[in-house]
Amino acid sequence: MAINYKLLDMLRRGRSEHENHLIDGLVSGTVNRREFMRYGSVLGLSAAFLGSVAGAVGYDAATSRRARAAMAGGTIRVGQIVPAGAIDPVKIADGGGITVLSQCAENLVLSGSDLTAQPVLAESWSPNKDGTVWTFKLRKNVKFHNGKTMTADDVVATFDRLADPDNGSNALSVFSGMLSKGGTRKVDDHT
Repeated sequence: MAINYKLLDMLRRGRSEHENHLIDGLVSGTVNRREFMRYGSVLGLSAAFLGSVAGAVGYDAATSRRARAAMAGGTIRVGQIVPAGAIDPVKIADGGGITVLSQCAENLVLSGSDLTAQPVLAESWSPNKDGTVWTFKLRKNVKFHNGKTMTADDVVATFDRLADPDNGSNALSVFSGMLSKGGTRKVDDHT
């Protein structure tokens, strides 16, 4: 295992004595990866931070004692908040529902770590001169779970449903005054 000391030093900055003691245990081998994750979560460290430290110390899928080759099928169990109601993307407003939705749906764009829009399903976008109309170019060959290719028709249908005041959409407050049902138009299959 190669230890990335530069990354490890950066991750240690601002950490408490207890947190750094736990990191020292992982580096020295007196605490194994499983114990590190368990104790770290008790200390309130995020999964992302714990994974970053484990990676800096040299733990990865190839070095983990329990690492196995991927296999098809089976069941994955995830601990999370239970959704408050039915999983309807238009009506979801609770943490559990949003977590489930984030596993099976994507956006046109998402906010990056620098708070700028980053492409996801859209590969580019541009406004008209006064910013009242936006044009999105969609990625090609995006497939739904059933193999159907995503087109601009799907995006138009999604925004029409989100902006429909008759279905209880949680997006209505965001779209109010900017977008109404029927306000999204297709230019071609990918625009």
